[in-house]
Amino acid sequence: MNNKIFLFLLCLIASTSIRAQTITAGTISSFAGSVNNSTISINYSVGEVAVKTISNSSVSLTQGFLQPKLVITTGIVEVSDNDDVLVYPNPSVDYVFIKSNNLVTWEIFDSSGKSILIGDTTKIETNQLANGIYYMELLIKNKGNKKTIKLIKN
Repeated sequence: MNNKIFLFLLCLIASTSIRAQTITAGTISSFAGSVNNSTISINYSVGEVAVKTISNSSVSLTQGFLQPKLVITTGIVEVSDNDDVLVYPNPSVDYVFIKSNNLVTWEIFDSSGKSILIGDTTKIETNQLANGIYYMELLIKNKGNKKTIKLIKN
């Protein structure tokens, strides 16, 4: 009987001094890394993959081992209003003119991103283009700024 009382008291004392562990969020992986360059950053891990991501405006929950983060930047620096680049007429029929105080090179892309025309002239013949929407990327040479505009051909 003495042993039962002693064992009961020992269990009672032990149960009051036991505390739960707290851990911080983190990732333990046998192999992981990241790849970065000027336009993309990818974090990766060998192990359990991310299965599903659910998010709202303030919280993002990813089920899986590594919480992925993918960052893609376009690298396009917008031209400020004081660069005075004007492309007209837009919509165009036969020609588009570029008016600028600086040297400008341009490239025209179709809606799939394929380069159609490249040049540095201030008058661009658009009569060879099919009717539709194109994107014109303007590069101001002495400033290194780029501007992309929507160009409509009628």
